[in-house]
Amino acid sequence: MPVDSEIFKGPAGFIIPIVILVFIWELVVDIGLISSSLLPAPSTLLIRATQLSYPEPILIHHILESLYRFAVGYILAVIAGIGIGVLMGMSRIWYKMLNPFVSLFISLPTIAWVPLLLVIVGLGDATIIIAIFLGAFFPMVYNTTTGIQGVPQQLIWASRSMGAGRGATFLHVVIPGSMVSILTGMKLGVGNAWRALVGAEMLAATMWGLGFMIYAARAFYDIRAMFIGLVLIGLLSYLVDMALIQTIENKTIRKWGMVRE
Repeated sequence: MPVDSEIFKGPAGFIIPIVILVFIWELVVDIGLISSSLLPAPSTLLIRATQLSYPEPILIHHILESLYRFAVGYILAVIAGIGIGVLMGMSRIWYKMLNPFVSLFISLPTIAWVPLLLVIVGLGDATIIIAIFLGAFFPMVYNTTTGIQGVPQQLIWASRSMGAGRGATFLHVVIPGSMVSILTGMKLGVGNAWRALVGAEMLAATMWGLGFMIYAARAFYDIRAMFIGLVLIGLLSYLVDMALIQTIENKTIRKWGMVRE
């Protein structure tokens, strides 16, 4: 009997495979196929997470600090990335001026910026936030530019011929026509921002943050804390995607019928 696809819509599409994976993971470790010293069972990770949360909310501090840094860096990247992407997409002059820099810097790993930022800015939040910004900024510029340039010129001509001004054409034709690409850039930016955050926190954080926690745990060979950090980073990335990207997607391109269900 075919599985009803409705079961896998929404959060269930993420939760059900994860539950199956956790069950298999627990079973494999419990029966001894893999040593628990190399791959801790999910049940032991839950115990360690409790120890890190009570009576002192150490884990909560790490999560909140990382979320703060992510939010600041990512929001700045969205504003600047989409703004510059629009400028490049709408103007040939700006595109020719800025495209070489975007093409050059988009290929550089964000972690490569961190040593330079440490020299220029120093340890602390500023270096981490700048690294997050750089990680998310360039994919958003590139995808926004590509999306706007990909809007059929015929649609713009049709809008203008029916009396729409430049502003109305931009808001009602160009932006909707490029929204799929813009959202793709935002989604790529989320993943890049988290990777940048973890790498930067490992090198530049002085106390708090999930990246700092993972790096510090290695000194004590606390494998469980490392895995907890990895699991939380993946979970938080998913939750940000659901709360932000999916919400915008549902109110725009899905509502407009621009994506398949």
